[in-house]
Amino acid sequence: MKPSSISPAHREPNGRKQRPTIEALKAIERETRLKERKVVLSQPHRQGYPDDQKAGTVFGRFCLANKLADDLYEAGEELFRLWRVWRLSTGLPVPGGGNGTGGEPIYTDPDAALDRYERAALSMLPTGRLAVTRMAIHGEVVPDAMQRAAVPALVHLSVHLGFRPVDRRSIA
Repeated sequence: MKPSSISPAHREPNGRKQRPTIEALKAIERETRLKERKVVLSQPHRQGYPDDQKAGTVFGRFCLANKLADDLYEAGEELFRLWRVWRLSTGLPVPGGGNGTGGEPIYTDPDAALDRYERAALSMLPTGRLAVTRMAIHGEVVPDAMQRAAVPALVHLSVHLGFRPVDRRSIA
């Protein structure tokens, strides 16, 4: 029998090579998480917003940079979800990959899905509708002039989707 290169101090009582301890496993896991975090924080789009999940998208960075309320961010995300459901119900590919079941209902009637999406999109002010759809749906960076028009459009969308109550005082 060939002599082992592992000393008896590094073996379990049954002769098996000693397994790592819980502390050693936790240290390895902690080191892995730190490496992953370092990679995430070094990504250019995360600069300035290291701990916010919204920084992962153009629309999210727009909301963070303009300090917009969460209901406006949620309204933009819901618009994207409605658009995605419509695309999936018609069998059209969804840019960016994925073929569905992110928890959204898949309508068997593409017309109903399109109607829901169009009603939401048309609830926005026309001047900001293009900016919101380009940022929230297509992930495009838009010029500053378009961004300024996006905020009032998001307010209308948020009210339409029920994320923000209607301010009756502003209605003449």
